[in-house]
Amino acid sequence: MYDALARDAVPRKAPVACHLRASSVLRPGVPERLGTILTDMHDALVRKIEVGEL
Repeated sequence: MYDALARDAVPRKAPVACHLRASSVLRPGVPERLGTILTDMHDALVRKIEVGEL
């Protein structure tokens, strides 16, 4: 039972990291939306690599 509880319920994704020099002047909500877009792009690239399209 301990092993089942110790496992993550949701598989963790690899983080997408970048440095935004202008992050202090971005409008509220932009970093979150940009993070979502970058994560979607990363996932699409990983899928293409896995099926041999890239």
